[in-house]
Amino acid sequence: MLDRGRVSLLGRAAAATGGIRWRRVALAGILTIGAIWWLIELTGNLYWAPANLSNDFWTYRQAGSNVLAGHPVYSAAELARPFILPSAAWGKGFVYPPPAALASIPLALLPPVVGYLIFTILTAVALVTVTVCIGRREGLTGRRWGMVIALLTLVNGPAIGALASANLNGLVAAALGLMWLAPRQSGYVAVAGGLVKLFPGAGLAWTWRKRGQLAGPIALGLVLLAATLLLLGLQPWLDFITVMHNARPSSPYYVQSITRVFGPAVGYASAVVLLGFVLLVRDDAAAFALLSIAMIAPAPDLVPHYMLIPMMGLLPLVSRSIARATGRAPAAAPPRNARITAPGPS
Repeated sequence: MLDRGRVSLLGRAAAATGGIRWRRVALAGILTIGAIWWLIELTGNLYWAPANLSNDFWTYRQAGSNVLAGHPVYSAAELARPFILPSAAWGKGFVYPPPAALASIPLALLPPVVGYLIFTILTAVALVTVTVCIGRREGLTGRRWGMVIALLTLVNGPAIGALASANLNGLVAAALGLMWLAPRQSGYVAVAGGLVKLFPGAGLAWTWRKRGQLAGPIALGLVLLAATLLLLGLQPWLDFITVMHNARPSSPYYVQSITRVFGPAVGYASAVVLLGFVLLVRDDAAAFALLSIAMIAPAPDLVPHYMLIPMMGLLPLVSRSIARATGRAPAAAPPRNARITAPGPS
């Protein structure tokens, strides 16, 4: 007859084995759903890619050209009356803050094909570099895993949509991944991103959580704002406010945004609530995933390439889960509030 100690030990071993089995089943289910969604998105974006080829590139290029020529950054049509967001594509309008127009000047100085290729290649390289580095940090090491991550980074619907149209969301997703890799410096990325596309500024919540640098990023933001006012004046900022007031969502896609379904107030309120959880959730990977969702919660049109943002936000959590399921998990880091002290005399 087994004694109580041995029975207890066997019970704990069985419970641990059962827990591991259920985690693997749950992970397999999540990966299956993700694969189905990946296939649907890939098919749809491959179908639409030829029609959308370079449409956002021309918008950025035209904004840079307007700055160089001394013309208004924002078109008369989008300032005069409400408009749907896709009508600003192909250089017919501009829906980004004034600093984005200044950042677009290099695209206006290059031949269109060269500028498009440089923008697209840089975006692809940034995405692959960041995702592979995140995978390695979370335990998916080795050349084979690097190739798998690189392939999945580029061969998916949102990435194809962003690269085909040369949309800024590809670089925004890469910048978000950089915040995970360098949390102490994430404030600089958040401020720079916020000045060209607003919602990356939510990354300051991650900077606060990770006790990163705030004084330097805020100073950088003030300098860039001052430079924008000096070079462009105050009027583009006033025009940008008008454009944001006139812009209307128009997404015909199957993934609807919170703002489109429930209105802007609910979209922004949900982002604030999610950012609160970013500061409160204990696990860093879970908090980072919530941050990525908070970034796109207020988006008026949730077109497919926006999905690159939460995909990047979920990458640390998914990579860590796969590493644990395959026995590759890295050593656990100490809790984020834990104090590390020198050992005393033995």
